[in-house]
This record gives sequence, structure tokens and C-alpha cells, in this order.
Amino acid sequence: MNRPSPRVLVTTLIALALYTASWFLPVAELTPFSIVSRPASVGASTVETSRSATNVYYGRDAIRTALAPILTPSAPQSVGDAIGQLLAVASALTHLLFVAACGLLLLAPDRRPSWLLEAAAWVSIALGATWLSGGFAHNVRAGYVLWLLSFVALAIAIRLRRQQGAPVPLGAPLAA
Repeated sequence: MNRPSPRVLVTTLIALALYTASWFLPVAELTPFSIVSRPASVGASTVETSRSATNVYYGRDAIRTALAPILTPSAPQSVGDAIGQLLAVASALTHLLFVAACGLLLLAPDRRPSWLLEAAAWVSIALGATWLSGGFAHNVRAGYVLWLLSFVALAIAIRLRRQQGAPVPLGAPLAA
């Protein structure tokens, strides 16, 4: 039986720990309407400052905000707004990839991940890194960094698992 190495298991568990922590830490601090042109009431906790209200987005809040273009659709105000909405939704959908990949690595240790899964993990990292450019970078907080690092650890775990041995086709009987 082709079991994942301890390195794959530990790297996957590190990815899960980073990912889980990112849900409970601030990922960004924004003024209303500074992310995909959505109101702050989409799930952020408001923090009053001496000058104006800012919104602290925790990981659990940020995903709802990123999915706002789907949950509460409205026409984008500009091409930049449309691109921002598209990036936000795509970034939110990477969570599905993360959960599926971790499930594969931990619950199906006899299955060798496809190169497509590894490529998708690296694309998710690049997609997440787009938020570090432009005017958003100074708003990033620890939770965001942990979230991005969780994808890096996941991509490494997938690579380690892929290097471990020959793939077992889906549907093939598992060795006893």
C-alpha cells in the first residue's frame, strides 16, 4: 500500500492549521466600499476610529464579502469594478480547492494527486497574491498572510505526494 510519507502528512496538517487560524484572525482592515464596491454590512465587524469607521474583516467575514457579487448581484460600476468582483469570487472559490485537496491528501492516501491539482494550487496562490498589489496591500493583516501561506504549504504537500510513487487510478481496487 502506497501511504503518504510523514512529510506529506505534516505539511498537510500545517496547511490546515494555517488555514484554520486565518478564519479567526483579521485578514484586512478596510473603509466601506474599498473591496469590490460592496457595503460593509456584508459581514464585517465595524470598529470606530477617531476619524472614520473602518471594517475589520476576519477570514470568516472576508469570504462572504468576496462572494457578495454572487450573493447580492448588481451591475459593476466600471471595468475595474467588474475585474475586482471577478477576482474576489475566484479567490473565494479557491476555498473549495483547498478543502478538496486536503481531503484527498488525508483521506485517500493511496491516491496520487493529478498534476492539475498541483497546478490549481499554484494558480490559487497567484490569485491570492494579486490582492497584495495595488491599493489593497497596506490593508492586509496577519490572517491574510496565514491564508496565503496555507496554500503554499498545500501546494508543497501535493508536490511531495506526487513525487512519492505511481498513481493509483480512480476506481481501481485498493491493495489490502
